[in-house]
Amino acid sequence: MQRAFETKLHTLVPREGSSILMAVSGGIDSMVMASLFAASPCKPKVAIAHVNFGLRGDDSDADQALVCNWAQTQQIPCYVQRFDTRAYATNHKLSVEMAARELRYRWFEELRQELKYDHVAVAHHANDHAETILLNLARGTGVRGLCGIPDKRGAIIRPMLDFSRAQIETHAKEKGIPYRHDATNALPDFHRNRVRHTVVPELTAVNPNLTARLRENSRYLQQACTILEERSEEKRRMWCKYDNNVIYIDIESIVKEKHAEYWLFELLRPYGFKAGQMDQVMGMLHGGPGGRAASITHMLHRDRTFFALIPHSQKELVDQEYVISFFDSSQYVIGDGVQVATLDAGKLHFPLTLRTWQKGDRFIPFGMKGFKKVSDFLIDVKVPLWEKERQQVLCSNEEIVWLVGRRIDDRFKVTEATAVVAQVTLSS
Repeated sequence: MQRAFETKLHTLVPREGSSILMAVSGGIDSMVMASLFAASPCKPKVAIAHVNFGLRGDDSDADQALVCNWAQTQQIPCYVQRFDTRAYATNHKLSVEMAARELRYRWFEELRQELKYDHVAVAHHANDHAETILLNLARGTGVRGLCGIPDKRGAIIRPMLDFSRAQIETHAKEKGIPYRHDATNALPDFHRNRVRHTVVPELTAVNPNLTARLRENSRYLQQACTILEERSEEKRRMWCKYDNNVIYIDIESIVKEKHAEYWLFELLRPYGFKAGQMDQVMGMLHGGPGGRAASITHMLHRDRTFFALIPHSQKELVDQEYVISFFDSSQYVIGDGVQVATLDAGKLHFPLTLRTWQKGDRFIPFGMKGFKKVSDFLIDVKVPLWEKERQQVLCSNEEIVWLVGRRIDDRFKVTEATAVVAQVTLSS
């Protein structure tokens, strides 16, 4: 097993002298991994990261003690972090499983950066890989979910993925490697445990080589995913334009595609959209302007000829303040910046108020004679629907003096009769 481990490690970490932070829980998988690293003839620079989740009382503390004592005998640095996992899960509305995952991976990365290590090694093995594929199949995660657990992602490496649980147990017994048994692995409370103890045995009865076959199939699927991702990137370059954090997606190009739903989902997936939302999005594609769909991070708007994908932080009205400077009109030169309004101070009533426009608002656009509804003005200058929603107006009493960033009201413009100029500048 040591030789196979060395071969796998070389494919994951080809550069000699790399430093590796080992995630060691005290269970058999991670203790065998740590022992393989310790016995490696390459003598990589390693350290141990152990998380005490506080979920099993004295047993959790015993896990920590085992890991720390073993690290001391091997003269390997050991770093420990304790979390109140249940409190975190409650506060963030997560399952205990997901909370533990978030906490450990976040801390692993923080520690890796602090210690300036190259990689974090975790001890997922072939059975974990098979269970993940089956779980993802049940959840409906698409082709990517059927790829299972990647050997490497970012700084995370998984050098044990080619070994089965049986191989790991045999090696631990032969080498006398100490480890702790986690009783929660047998509880039916967690979905993975149900797959492990119920689904996998039934499928293994159908195909005794189930774990190996799923591992082999996932390799082909990973290659297929790579090809699809390359094609998706080509579509992204052809169909998308980027401007000030807004992504514009050409609708006409998508409609012409034979597999429009697939490619549109691939464009939207990185921004938090789920497969279950695609019926709604496809309805927007073939509908008229005004449709919208939201992910956790973005809002998708349907305009006339394009979709606009906007971060929520971009769409939401940001509180702004304005700064007013006063100038003698004889010494003032009017500029043309859209974030600056130049007004006749003598016609203003202070304090001025800043708000979003409302239905029925009217003003006299600069250069015009009569009133015009703000809604009609925004249509005339072809303001996209999502920008209309956050359009602000600056008011003196109840009268609009500035449609912010677009046009001042003609009644408040600077004329030859103006004595004092009020320059209004917005600051976010």
